[in-house]
Amino acid sequence: MRLLLLTHQYPYPLIHAGVIATYNLIKQLHACGHEIILIAISDLPYSGGAEVGDDLPKHVIHQERLRRRCLSSAFGAFANLFSPTPYTLSKYHFREDEELLAGLAEHLHPDLIYCDHLHTARHGVLLKKRCGLPALLHQHNVESIIMGRLAHEHRNRAIRLFARTQYRKLLRYESRTIGEFDRVIALTDKDKQVFEQMNAHARVAAIPHGIDLSYFHPGPDSEEEGAIVTAGSMHWPPNQEGARWFLDKVFPRIVAQQPKAKFYLVGNAPPPDIVARASDRIIVTGFVDDVRPHHDRAQVFVVPLHIGSGMRMKILNALAMEKAVVSTPVGSEGLTCRDGEHILVAESPDAFAAAVVKLFRDPDLRRRLGKNGRQLVERDYSWPGVTRRICDLLDEMVRESKTKNSQ
Repeated sequence: MRLLLLTHQYPYPLIHAGVIATYNLIKQLHACGHEIILIAISDLPYSGGAEVGDDLPKHVIHQERLRRRCLSSAFGAFANLFSPTPYTLSKYHFREDEELLAGLAEHLHPDLIYCDHLHTARHGVLLKKRCGLPALLHQHNVESIIMGRLAHEHRNRAIRLFARTQYRKLLRYESRTIGEFDRVIALTDKDKQVFEQMNAHARVAAIPHGIDLSYFHPGPDSEEEGAIVTAGSMHWPPNQEGARWFLDKVFPRIVAQQPKAKFYLVGNAPPPDIVARASDRIIVTGFVDDVRPHHDRAQVFVVPLHIGSGMRMKILNALAMEKAVVSTPVGSEGLTCRDGEHILVAESPDAFAAAVVKLFRDPDLRRRLGKNGRQLVERDYSWPGVTRRICDLLDEMVRESKTKNSQ
C-alpha cells in the first residue's frame, strides 16, 4: 500500500518523544512492505549538533521538506486572538501548500492519506475531498486537554489567560475535525473515550506507540547513589512546569532525607530560569545524543507532570531499561502500568518525595519494579505488535473505500 504521510515537523533529529514515535512508525510501516511518501511542513527547531545519522530517506519512496517557518512569536499569538483557528495549529497552515500537496497526490497516486498529529489535519481533509482518498488521523494527544490543563496549571497568569482562549478554540476545532476522517488513532483507551464523547461520528481505535526494545534495554549496572533522572524535550511547556514543580516543591524534601541526592534534567532547549538552577546537585544537560547513559545512572526515574495527554513514552523507555519510576497520576494516565507493581504513583510534593526516598532505601523494590516494568513493555508496547494493529486498520480502510467507490 502507498501512504502519503503528512507530518508537521520532519521527524529527525530525534529530540522529543513525538518525533521518535513518527520516525519509528515510518521505519516499521516500511518494514511491513508499505511505500511511504513523506511530507513535512517544517523542520525541527533543533538545538544540538548537525543532522548526522538521518536514515529516513531509505525508508521512503519520496519525501518533501517544505521548510516553512512555524516558530511561535508574541505577534503571532496576538494576531491569533482574532482567528477561529488555534494558534498551535494555524502556524502550520500555508495556503500555497494546498496546491503543492494536491499535485503530489495526483502525481504519486497514494492509496491513503495518513495525517500524523492534529497539526496536519486541515491538509488531510482537503486532500481527502479533492482526491477521494481514505484518510487517517493519528492523534498523539488530546490537544484540547493539554491546553485546558495549561490554562489551569501554568504559573504565569498571562499564559493562563491565553491558554484559556486557545482551549475553547482547540476544543471546537478538534471535536469537529476528528469526525471528518475515516478513522482516528488514539494512543490510549482514555483518549479514545474522550474523542468519542467529543464527536459521536468519530471512528476511533486505541493503538499505543511502540517502544524499540532493542534500543531501550537493561544496561550495565552503573547506578549512581542518589541519582534522580528525568528526560524530555524542555521546549515543551508541560515538561518545563513539571521540572519547576519538582525543583521547587519536591527536591528539597528529598535532599532533607537523602543528602547525596542529585537531580539530572535531560533534554534539549531548557528555558533560562531552569538553566540558572544548575549546580553540583542539579545537573541540566541540554541536548544529548543518547539518553540511555543517563537512564543507566538513575536510581530513580521521575515523571513530575501535571499537564499532558496521550501517553508518556519516557515512562516506557525507563521501564524497558528496568528502571524504578515515580510518576504523578497525569504522567502515568493511559498506560497499563499499575501503582506498586510496575511504578510508584504520587501526586502531592510530600508523597512524591516519600516515594523517591523509599526507592533509594529499598534496592529490592527498585529491582522488582524494574523487572515487572520491562515485562509490561514487552507485552503491551513492542513495535511489532503495535505495527500489526496499525496495518490491519489501514487494510480495513482501503477495503471500505474500494467497496464504497464501486457502489
